[in-house]
Amino acid sequence: MAWKYQGKEIEEGKPWLDSAGINQSPQWNIWSKEDKIAAGLVEVEEAARSLDDAKTEKIAKIKSEQRNRLSSTDWAIIRKTDVGTTIPSNIQTNRDAIRSKATEMENTVNAKSDVDSVDAFNITWPSLSG
Repeated sequence: MAWKYQGKEIEEGKPWLDSAGINQSPQWNIWSKEDKIAAGLVEVEEAARSLDDAKTEKIAKIKSEQRNRLSSTDWAIIRKTDVGTTIPSNIQTNRDAIRSKATEMENTVNAKSDVDSVDAFNITWPSLSG
């Protein structure tokens, strides 16, 4: 559950300033519900995520990890562009495998028909050759 103070969402793990100018503890989230209410916090129901939102979040995680995995060999692509040095075949094979797996996972996520199945989908990457 999310909580607000005077209409402003209070971020878990962060301190917040009350109307008396008191800086409240960043551990406010461990207070009892009654203590939160007594401090002026208001509980806010979080809206259910839509299927599109769930898919967008999962695909963003896939793309982020894809970028991270490709970045370790970007030097070979830059070197090829700069001076024409051939990209080692194992690097090209690994980069192709990463892209292919990312596309496969994105297609699988996009084929899901409910939020729970999107959330349950495990992002797994291929073992790469050295």
